[in-house]
Amino acid sequence: MRLRYAPAVEPADPRANVVFLEQLYRMMEDCAGIEAPAPFVVIEKEGALVSPLDGLQHHGLYYSDPDLMLIDDGAWTFWSLKHETVHYLLHHALGNSDPDHTSSLFLTCVELPFAMP
Repeated sequence: MRLRYAPAVEPADPRANVVFLEQLYRMMEDCAGIEAPAPFVVIEKEGALVSPLDGLQHHGLYYSDPDLMLIDDGAWTFWSLKHETVHYLLHHALGNSDPDHTSSLFLTCVELPFAMP
């Protein structure tokens, strides 16, 4: 079952531009050197993301079963989307999403600037 009452982002919002988000995803694949099917991404209302692991609020969460990336609307930055994409790509390439953030991809593909689409 999939149920969603109210979208956090209206279709006219630039953040709902699927073409742009797909280009950003491809750039992340190129940076990481990992290819995987594009993930399912849901933008949640501000403050709605609480991790089941630590009970704390987060700006983004990645779940691997099933693949799902959740991004907080209030903290919407491309940083959050890029960060969760690294978790997603690592899970698909290695079977481990690196919850401890030991991969150099978090620095090279998320923290360091690269040209945006």
